[in-house]
Amino acid sequence: MKAKNIFQIGLFLLLLNSCSDSFLDLSPFTSQNSGNFYKTEEQMLQAVNGAYSNLQGYANRAYVLEEMRSDNATIDNAQDAGGLGRYTPITEFYLSTDNKFVLSAWRKIYNAVADINMPLSKLPGADIKEATKKRFEGELKFLRAFFYYVAVNYWGEIPLVTTTLNTDEAFAIGKSDVNTVYQAIISDLQDAANSLPASYSDSEDIGRATKGAAYALLGKVYLTLKDYDNAITALRKVQGYSLVANYADIFDPAHENGPESIFEVQYMEGPYNQYSNFQYQFAPFKSKTVVDPAWGAPYGANMPTNDFLKQYEEGDLRKDATVGFETMVEDYTGNNLTIAVPYVKKYNHPHAVIGQTGNNWVILRYADVMLMLAEALNEKGYSTGEPFDLINTVRNRAGLANLTPDVVAGQAAFRLAVEKERRVELAFENQRWFDLLRSGHALETMRAFGASELANPTTPINPVSPPVSVAYQIEEYELLLPIPDAEIIINDIGQNPGY
Repeated sequence: MKAKNIFQIGLFLLLLNSCSDSFLDLSPFTSQNSGNFYKTEEQMLQAVNGAYSNLQGYANRAYVLEEMRSDNATIDNAQDAGGLGRYTPITEFYLSTDNKFVLSAWRKIYNAVADINMPLSKLPGADIKEATKKRFEGELKFLRAFFYYVAVNYWGEIPLVTTTLNTDEAFAIGKSDVNTVYQAIISDLQDAANSLPASYSDSEDIGRATKGAAYALLGKVYLTLKDYDNAITALRKVQGYSLVANYADIFDPAHENGPESIFEVQYMEGPYNQYSNFQYQFAPFKSKTVVDPAWGAPYGANMPTNDFLKQYEEGDLRKDATVGFETMVEDYTGNNLTIAVPYVKKYNHPHAVIGQTGNNWVILRYADVMLMLAEALNEKGYSTGEPFDLINTVRNRAGLANLTPDVVAGQAAFRLAVEKERRVELAFENQRWFDLLRSGHALETMRAFGASELANPTTPINPVSPPVSVAYQIEEYELLLPIPDAEIIINDIGQNPGY
């Protein structure tokens, strides 16, 4: 989709998308356009491409809610001390119910669902070959499953919308319990796995959802539900992929959609507003060398924490590919300190236009699947065989020695070893927070992390409000995000308990 199709995405959305402010506007087109569209294969392809394009909006900020809520990442103090204060309520767990990031995430997800449900509802009546119709259905159901997987991890009980609705119907939706949402996700992924091809022969179709992507996400869902038998079955069906020799190549635009890639959000450097700029978001605030200063002040977001940096073993080749350092003068607690500021380096690559890069965002890759399979096998019973082979294959690529049963002895020890390996291997790929939730370690981990951050004089506590005593005072209910006030008012749904 890097050439013609990614352009069609932008054109399609520009002409047809409603850009609605609420998921109540579940039909993205006027009644006249809706009735006249979705008839031919070309029209339906445009609609499917439009559904994919929602991934860009999601990935552009997902790290805020999926990495910066974890112990992996924080915010460069210079930014929030400068008065922006956009991220600290998220990183330090004092979110209000009117938080704009949370509202934006909600609306992006439900607008994406609307852009999926409409073409799904029109597919049966379209004049399209059955094989193509089946593939389109699989792509759309995979995307819907992905967005709902994110949403249920964010908010828990949520409205489950799987059809196009008029305004009166939308007002009556209400919330579905978590199990119902997961069963809908599983159903969509099973259908997608049965409908999607293993790969695409046309280069213009590279980047679309595949059978492997459906099985990989299905395995992740089953693992989340602690259904280890079905997780193992699904993950074993992810075939035709392999680890690339050089870890850094996974994130290099020159090697995108490579043999390790299962599913990536596609971006394209160029004039069609399909570019990414992650390296500008992640560069240290006021950086002069990591990115071109002509772009303006980088965000200083997704800054690796001291706790994360301690996770690397000596000689781990992933460290240099993942984290960079820039020597800067920072103002902490009124004192100027010259320090090496860490930043996420994975997405930092040469590009022609300032602020416009072609870096994709990896959603699923084979190392993730291997480590999930090792985790699921271990939960079925400690074994010195295949689970060790899987985790050691990932470690060997990073230049690290094998873990052995005499060092990692027993199920509990192996469980922690996999958790640590995932933290380093998949760092800053939006995996850590969901991993903490799945493991059940999120509350204790973040409380311990918060205590260490409060004891650190360089921690970016918001200098204005709320008082320091509020930062990192984490309660269990805060593991879920608040439902945005605006959506509660519009849709008459209840707030998550505790907020």
